[in-house]
Amino acid sequence: MISILSRSALISAYGRSGYCDEVIKVFETLKSSGLKPNLVAYNAVIDACGKWV
Repeated sequence: MISILSRSALISAYGRSGYCDEVIKVFETLKSSGLKPNLVAYNAVIDACGKWV
């Protein structure tokens, strides 16, 4: 099972690479797996998608 920290790191990496669609997919997977997103995960999503909009 992948931890919330690992998924947040994955979100950040996708965001830096410009893959906003993948950012959303990983975030949705995080939520659907039963993990509660923390501040780091939310910040990573906002930062990633805010750069590429």
